[in-house]
Formats: sequence, structure tokens, C-alpha cells
Amino acid sequence: MPVNRRLFLSSLATGIAGAALAEGAHTVYGNSPQEKNTGIPKELENLILYSGGQSGNLLSDTPYHLRGGKSCVLTEIRLKDGSVRRTHIPIEGAHFPFISPKHNRIVMLDQYGTQGAVLDMDHRLIKLLDAPEGYFFSGHGLLLEGTDRMVASLYFRNPASIADQGRLMVINIGGEEPVIEDLVPSHGLQPHDMAYMPGHDMFAIAHAGSTFHYYGVKDKRYLREIVEPGISLVRASDLQQVKFLKTPLPAEITHLDVRDDGKIVCCLQQQLNTSGQTSADADKMIAEEFPQKDILFKPIEMEHGRHSHGVSLSLPALLVDPDTGESTPFMINKTHQRHAQSVRYHRQTGTTVVTYLLANGLLFLDKDNKAEVIPASDLGLYSVASVADLPDTPYMAIGGVFDDVAIVDMRTRRTVHTIRVPLLNAAHLTVRSVQGA
Repeated sequence: MPVNRRLFLSSLATGIAGAALAEGAHTVYGNSPQEKNTGIPKELENLILYSGGQSGNLLSDTPYHLRGGKSCVLTEIRLKDGSVRRTHIPIEGAHFPFISPKHNRIVMLDQYGTQGAVLDMDHRLIKLLDAPEGYFFSGHGLLLEGTDRMVASLYFRNPASIADQGRLMVINIGGEEPVIEDLVPSHGLQPHDMAYMPGHDMFAIAHAGSTFHYYGVKDKRYLREIVEPGISLVRASDLQQVKFLKTPLPAEITHLDVRDDGKIVCCLQQQLNTSGQTSADADKMIAEEFPQKDILFKPIEMEHGRHSHGVSLSLPALLVDPDTGESTPFMINKTHQRHAQSVRYHRQTGTTVVTYLLANGLLFLDKDNKAEVIPASDLGLYSVASVADLPDTPYMAIGGVFDDVAIVDMRTRRTVHTIRVPLLNAAHLTVRSVQGA
């Protein structure tokens, strides 16, 4: 019987994809069997990375009715062998994969969406969460130390003034089924990332501090109306505000982490509003804002229309002293410091890393406040987004938004191993340790 070559190749590809990408399946991308363990330091073999991809609709096993839009997918990567496990989650998107192994829970929350999902560590769905009316999940969560309660940040849907502050949803994840226990003020506008303050019953919340987005408004040079950006220091025991640290620049505070000395490193975002301009006026604005000639824009920044993304500005990272409120900016390279995405502190070397998604840049700020910025391409990464401390080791994991994770030796700031893996539009990485992983 003659073989139709086109149909044969199609069926072969479908079979391979189905076997590799089925829920719970393990596979290795881009590493031959001979090299899949090469370069992974021994002390990392018990670690597992997690990411939440927002473009699961690109996978061949995605249900047809999800093809036209975003689809959340949880990705689990075992560093021992680079094997990958993926599970589709029935929510629109995911931002930060919150992990609590002692509770056997993974929590995935949308950003600018009304859905969340609670799973067990084997990726089984336990419960779907809904944001209260008038609010969006903003994507991040934090476990209140010594308790079964996590807090999740919520954006007010259409803030018009400082009165329209965000909320913290308190979720008890200690029982068989998670329970929403409370909804309290976040003590600021548009709360997002959060991290504990060392040695204190207190955590820090990054507040974007923005209200309106001026899509299509010709006389507004910048896309976001910035009212009160800053960091709330909140007491963990009763979720009351201890102090608000207002930052001085007219840009959103999006992500942060806290160093061992208690100082906070945070990153900023703001866009040039080209959405209401003619092409000629948009070109003039861009030329004024970026006199240097080595900027490489992303396609999303060059889309022209009423709801275009705008062009991300070059902005510094900030080092904030919680005692004095003083902010120290670190602007090292305007080309590589556009559209900051993640901040993470590496405890063993005392270095904080900030990723810059659209500029594909990385800022390293050491414990003596000496800063260096490099293109992430030096580490073999493109559209860099996520970063995670690999605890009790000299290494960090740094990921591209769409592809690949680099294992970076923080003593040399060089890649020692790369895991070639589709990350499917993932903003963040989290890590856990499992004996025998």
C-alpha cells in the first residue's frame, strides 16, 4: 500500500507531541542523552523549578476551544536531568507560581484577571479561586510565616484616586480545601510583589501607585498616571501598615526583594505613550526620549494604534532604606535597563539581580552596592524575565520569557549550564528542594 508522505509525517509528529506533552509526562528539550546531565552542579540535583506560562495555547495538546486565547500551563523542571512536566490549568493566565511543599500546595494566580487555582504538588486541581467584584488578582502571593495562611495581592479594577487602594486576600491553605478567610486593605495603589523583612514580623509590598492608563490620549506623554508609588511595610501578625515608603520617581514600582541587611531593591516601569499619536509624532517622541542609537525595540513596542503597548522607558533600579525612606537609583546602562521584570536576592553572595525583559538586560547589585549591567545574551538568554535563588548554593536560575533557563554561577556571573526548554511566556521562576529529585 503506498504511503502518503505528508500524512505520515503529520501523524508521526502528532504521536511524538502527544507522548511528550501529555499531562504528567517528562521530556528533555534540546539536550542529547549524552549531555543532559553535563554541567549541572551536584548540589543542584535535588532542586525543582516551577514556572507559570501564559501561552499554553501554543502547545499541540491544548484543547481546541483555548487556541484563540491565553491558556495557563504549569511547568516543572527537574534540574537533575532537565526533564519537564507540564499541566494545563483551567484559568486564563498565571504570573507567579506560589509553592508551599509543607502544605502540599501550588497556587497559580492570574495578573489582570479574576481567576486563580490551587493545586497539590502532583498538579491535581484542588479549587478554583475568584477575585471579589471590582478587583483583579495581581499575580503574587506570600505565606505568613509560621501559619497556614497566604496573602494574595489584588488590584482595584479601575482606580481613580488614592482612595481606590488594593486588597490582600487571606487564604488558609492548611486544610483539605483552601478557604478564603479575609479581605483587607493593601495600604496602597495597585499592590503586586511582596517579600519578608529579615528579623521582623513584617513584609514589604510593592505598590505600582498608578491610576489611569492613557491609551489613545494624545496630550499625555506617558501611558500611566502615577499617583503614589512606593512600598508598604505591613505587620504580618495583623496585616496593619507600619510604614509607607514613597519612591521619588514617576514610575510604577512592580517587583522587589529584601536583602539580608534589610534594604529593599525594587524595579520600575513606565511607557512612552505613542498610542494617541500620528506616526510622525510618535517618531519624534521616541527620538527625544532615546537620543542614544543602540536601542533595540521589541515588536510589541512598535505596534501603532489606540491600545498600543507604548515604548518602555529606561529606568533605574532603586535601593530603598526602610529606616530613612531614602532611595538610591542605579542607572548603569540605558540601553539594557528598559521594562524591568523581576528582582531576586542571592543570599550566598549577597548580590541582587534585576531582569529587564524588553531590553534583555541584567543588573547585578552586590552587597557593597557596586552595580554591573550586562546583556542577557552574554548568558545565552533572550527576552530575559525570571530569576530564582538556588538556596544554599552559589548559583541562580535565570529564564527567558519564552525559552530556556540558564544556571548561573554568581561568583563569576557566567552560565555553567543551560536547560533548553519552552517556557511559554513565563514571568517568574520559583524553586523547591526534594530529596531524591
